Order: sequence, then C-alpha cells, then structure tokens
Amino acid sequence: MKNSTFMKLFLMAGAFLFTMQNANSQSLADSVEMGASYPNDVYYNIENGATTVVDRLNWDIGFTTASFDMNIITNDGAGVMLYTYPKGDTADWNTVDTSGLSTWTPMFNDDTDWNWGAFAINAKGHPDYGWGVYNDINHNVVGDSLFIIQTKDGTWKKLWVEQLVSTAITFQFKYADLDGSNEQTAEVVAADYPTKNFIYYDLTNNEVVDREPAKTDWNLMFTRWVSADYLPTIQKVAGVFQNKNVEVAELRGFDIAGDTCYMDADFSGEKNVIGYDWKAFSMATFAYAMEDSLVYFVKTANDMIYELNWDAFDYTIAQFKFHKELLNPAAPTSPVIDDLANTFGWTENPDFLDIADYEYITVNDTAWMPVTANPQPIPAGEYAAGDVKVRVKADETNCRPYSIALSNDVAFTGIKDVVSNNIQFSTYPNPATDYLTVSLTGNNVKIEVYNMIGALVFETGVSNMKTYNISTADFANGTYMIKVKSDNNTGSKLFVVNK
Repeated sequence: MKNSTFMKLFLMAGAFLFTMQNANSQSLADSVEMGASYPNDVYYNIENGATTVVDRLNWDIGFTTASFDMNIITNDGAGVMLYTYPKGDTADWNTVDTSGLSTWTPMFNDDTDWNWGAFAINAKGHPDYGWGVYNDINHNVVGDSLFIIQTKDGTWKKLWVEQLVSTAITFQFKYADLDGSNEQTAEVVAADYPTKNFIYYDLTNNEVVDREPAKTDWNLMFTRWVSADYLPTIQKVAGVFQNKNVEVAELRGFDIAGDTCYMDADFSGEKNVIGYDWKAFSMATFAYAMEDSLVYFVKTANDMIYELNWDAFDYTIAQFKFHKELLNPAAPTSPVIDDLANTFGWTENPDFLDIADYEYITVNDTAWMPVTANPQPIPAGEYAAGDVKVRVKADETNCRPYSIALSNDVAFTGIKDVVSNNIQFSTYPNPATDYLTVSLTGNNVKIEVYNMIGALVFETGVSNMKTYNISTADFANGTYMIKVKSDNNTGSKLFVVNK
C-alpha cells in the first residue's frame, strides 16, 4: 500500500454503468513494452495509440523548460543517487570530503508532483529552492549547495548548479570527479525546448539529451522510478506517470451492480494516480496478478475521457496489456459556415437529433451556451478557423460526458454583404461548392472575383445572358467579393466557397 501522505482515494462505485449506457463505445485492447530489464521509457498517446520509445539510460539529470520554475530531476529509476553535501557549501568545491557518505540520506524525485524534483527536496520555501536561492534584484536563482551524485553508470561526481538565468531559462552548472579531475562546465538553455516538459543532460558523455516527445503528443509515460512508499528502502517500481496536462481518477473496490459513474470519482493531477500498485507479484505463480475491481478514468488535455482497465503485466519484457474505451460521444460533423449570415451549421450525431442536446462556444466566450438553432447564429465579428465550436452536451443523469467538439474550418470575416444601387444581380448557392451562379439584369457586363486580400482571381465578359456559372473548382475555401460592371455602374457582393 502507498504511504498515507500519498495515499490514493479509495472509492466504492459502480464503474460499468457508463459502458452499458454508451452503446456506441468500443473497448480497444492495446499494449506497451519497455523491454527486458527496463531499458526504455515509453510515451503513450491514449487518443491515437501512438508510442514514442526512448532510451531510459541516456540521461542523469533533467531541467524544467517552464518559466518561473526551478525544478531539476534525476534519473532515479536508472540508479542515479543524489546527496546534498552536508559538510559545507559552494565555498568548499575544491575540498569535498565524502567520508561517511553511506550514512547520508539520498534524495529522489517526488513521485506525485512533476514540479518537485530531487534537487528541491530540501527546499525551505521561497526564496530557498533547495539547490539555490532566488535573487530579488535580477530574478536569477543562485546555487548555494553542493551535491554528490552517482551517475547512471555508477560513477561518483560532485556537482554545483551555479545559477538559473531566469529570463533566458538557462541553467549553468559544473561537475567533476570527486578528486576534482575531469571538471566540466555546462549550460542548458531550457528555453530552446518550449514544447517539452524537460530537457536532459548526460554527465558521462557531457551532452544535452533531447529525448522526450512534445508535451502535447502524449498522455501517459510507462517508466521506472524509486517509490516513496518504501523509503528509506530504495525500491524501484515499474508503472505509469501521467502528463502534466492530464487528470486521472481511480475507482477501487467498486460494486458492478452499483449506480455510480465516473462523475463521482475525484480526478487528480498528481502524476502517479495510476502508478504501479494495480498489480502484485504472486510467489505461487511467479507472475504478476492484476487487482480485481479496479478501473481508471483518464481525462486528456482536450477533455476526452477514457476508461482504462489493466489486463496483464509481463515483467520479463516489461509489457503492459490493457483495454481502453473512449466515453465521449462522437462529434457532430460537416461544418457549414455562412459568413454573410453569421451562422455555423453542422450535421447532428445520429444518436442526438434534438437541438437541445447541443451547446456552442466562440473564442470570445467564457462558457458554453445552449444551441438555439442549426445553423446557429453567432455574434458578429471575425473568427479564425477553430474559433467556433459545437458539441453534444454532457448529461449527468445518464453519466455521459460531452462529445468531441466540431470547429469551424473556414474563417468568419465579419464583413457584411455590400450591394451597389447602380446595378442589381444575385448569386447562389452561398456557400458555393462546385460553382456560383450569377443572375444578371444587364445585357453586357463584366464579372470580376477578388479574394479577401484584394487579388483578382477571376474575370470574364458576359453578353446577352440572364445567368452565368462560375466554376469554383480552383478556388480555395474562403470568402470572396464578386463585382459586376456595366458602363459606369458597379454592383458587388460577398460569397463563400466551402468545398
């Protein structure tokens, strides 16, 4: 069981109710393999099943890439051990004495919080961040502590994080063998890696290691770490951490016949909600057994909710087998943007045909609003593609989360139709797909079409014709202005191409 400080909430709940109610959901089997002896970490995207397998043994320390953060982590799952030097401070860099090291207390990353790495374990609170002290004048963090570190390959070194240049998110540090030989001065410009959570460093090869995928590309990380549950005994465990932008709920000991759903669970951003303790080693079978009556719900950064159930764990190759199921209904489809009328339309999810089942939001809104019509009128203004969304509402009574959202794929320009009184004509359909029909009143006219940056994309002369069809096959989706000219008269209109 976990230490009470980090104890997960044990909830009694009926976790299968939603599965029974959502007839369209499918439970998909999947697996992730770290390899024999755990040589790799695996970053997993629960939404599309994509995996990124990276060497777990190619780094020793890692630096946060976030602004206003001082976090430094260690590769404790690969054997890295970190100690604060207890016999002095940075002034003692040249006289480090490691006698009695076996009695010192090692420090490990907090296994619940990404923002609490091993170097910060002795932090006392602002301005003391464990490895350094915040400077109120230049806003840098200046290192005031020395560390002794055992690297992943067993080499012992002394290390001094000299400072974090906060404005540039740049860590400057030096390290050497305990006797002072092989001294290296290094700099990690974490600001160069804004799409990552951490950037890493290999103390053996003296190099920066860019190893993790973009933080938007994964939800779960299959890895190995030193668990706080067993300290002071150093016990490595294999399991799952969740990304910083992911929340997970655990339902343990649930009653299948109950009437409670995932909405009753407490979602948490702690990184080890899934952790490792969903399995237990059996000496009788010499294999891992999965805990009965246990389910996890994973909420991604875009609010998709997946049910996760463990099937098996093969420790000989570190293979995790599981089933996952998306609980959100399918999104509405086929967006229809009418720029002139300022409306956003769609094709309903066939399971939700009532207009009252839908809600919408624009980029300018702070909350979702009930849909009143399809197409839905939206406030006048300019909206880029993706700025207007519609989805199926959540239904707490039936334990249903809201659907995946459908977004506008063509911009709203905020420009209204302009018609000159000098010449009258009409156009249809709008939006146009394959062609635009122009209905004319004059006998000899010139037709011009411009895109919204003012470039002429079509022109022709028309004589003695009541209608003329303009092919839009070569037009990109978007808003256009058509002008019809006759002698000194001009009329103009806007129309939309949406193929």
